[in-house]
Amino acid sequence: MTTVRVAIAGSTGSIGTQTLDVVRAEPASFEIVGLGVGSSIESLIEQANEFHPKVVAVADPTKRAAVAAALPFAEVVGDLASLADDADVVVNAVVGFAGLPVPIAVIIPHDVGDAEDDGTILGRYVADGDVEAADEGRHL
Repeated sequence: MTTVRVAIAGSTGSIGTQTLDVVRAEPASFEIVGLGVGSSIESLIEQANEFHPKVVAVADPTKRAAVAAALPFAEVVGDLASLADDADVVVNAVVGFAGLPVPIAVIIPHDVGDAEDDGTILGRYVADGDVEAADEGRHL
């Protein structure tokens, strides 16, 4: 059986923690290779110490140094889209437009599990050049 390499953008929220519960239930099936948050570094550090990902992303630049000091085994980056580099599957649990860079970074070479459809919908408008629809938050 092949282990699926998983990255989670928004790992400390509801969808992210539920994804980690699935990984805990089937540890032989999954490997966490990336975890990312906006600013919830305490929970991120706990998760990273449990799963030992290669990369952790912290969007808040004022909190990256603290995470790097706490997790010497992981590369700490600022761009959540960087989580996709070593993953087979990326779970995007980041709400709305803030989560848009993740599916854009992975849409071609990876499977995307997007828990927040607004980001995907906005991405479709942007990709189609309909910035006005994206700005208005229009749904398909």
